[in-house]
Amino acid sequence: MLVALLFLGVPAYLKWYLEQNDRSTIAALPRLADAQETYRTNYGQYAPSLAALGPPPAGASVSAAHANLIDAALAAGARSGFSFTYQASDRDNDGRADSYTVSASPFAIGSSGQAYYFLDESKQIRRSAEGAATASSPMIPK
Repeated sequence: MLVALLFLGVPAYLKWYLEQNDRSTIAALPRLADAQETYRTNYGQYAPSLAALGPPPAGASVSAAHANLIDAALAAGARSGFSFTYQASDRDNDGRADSYTVSASPFAIGSSGQAYYFLDESKQIRRSAEGAATASSPMIPK
């Protein structure tokens, strides 16, 4: 009986766990986009790094280096079984970041997440189950 419960319960739990991690990641991306817009309004450009969007060190003030717009885990680039890779770009070469990309990849596909996600300044979340999501991956409907 116990073996039957484990046989049925473990796959169901793993599926639930993976779905929760993916949902958490999908929910974090719009918050990250909103944080970027706030940063751009306050500092005239998109953040140079995820850490710049995160909380300041103890005793330090909020600044362009640590704007306190996202939580520490996301600012460190790892959250809910996913690794977040951030890249800011200066497309018009004026010395300020005017675009960005964020890629969210599960630490282990099938063990910590079910898909890969992508976000840029368009605020459209894109998803790929086959490999790293890009700007040409299918959008997730809002």
